[in-house]
Amino acid sequence: MVKKILLAVLMVAGVSTMNAQENKFYTGGTLGFSWSKLKNDGVDMKGASFKIMPEIGYNLNKKIDLGVSFGYSRGYAAFGSIDFNDFKSIANTVAGTASDIASDDIAKLNSFRVTPYVRYNFYQTGKLKLFVEGSLGYVWVGTDSDALANRIGDDPSINLIEINIRPGISFDVTKKLSLIAKVGSFGFIHAKEKETELKINRFGLDVDSYNILLGMNYHF
Repeated sequence: MVKKILLAVLMVAGVSTMNAQENKFYTGGTLGFSWSKLKNDGVDMKGASFKIMPEIGYNLNKKIDLGVSFGYSRGYAAFGSIDFNDFKSIANTVAGTASDIASDDIAKLNSFRVTPYVRYNFYQTGKLKLFVEGSLGYVWVGTDSDALANRIGDDPSINLIEINIRPGISFDVTKKLSLIAKVGSFGFIHAKEKETELKINRFGLDVDSYNILLGMNYHF
């Protein structure tokens, strides 16, 4: 029995070594942090948000990658320029600032996300790849605010399902390191609040310079 177990371990190790040599597996992800301070009528409010979203994947072949991203965020954890000619920019800045300085009385949001995806590399020239990525994600959003719990219920939380299609670009800096940029999204979002009858459905297309996701992947 011991010999069979050792043989199985050696076989798995051999397959893992082969895959590592071929750079089949990769890991990556995104990090986010923002800090804000607001002063109004002599009152100072400040705080921070953060997010950590690791990612693991497998190169099925030259055209198709399979992967999953997952992680945790506290608050909004977003930062961008203020462009008064663009309403989205203003809304993101206001939402990000409000989330950073949120206290227990206002409601600090926590979220957990799991998003498996399939990436199709439809064009490659040299170190540059163009791809389209389809994902199906689940997100849980809750709060540890007693004030919000008293208004909504004992367990105020939102369950969210999202389906997205995103075009993107990948650039191989080295044989093991790639930079990733995803631009915009086309998809559907369904959300439901646990303690009430609140339901949200959104469908849309959004491709512009304010909707870019940047990251990197390390192949091993």
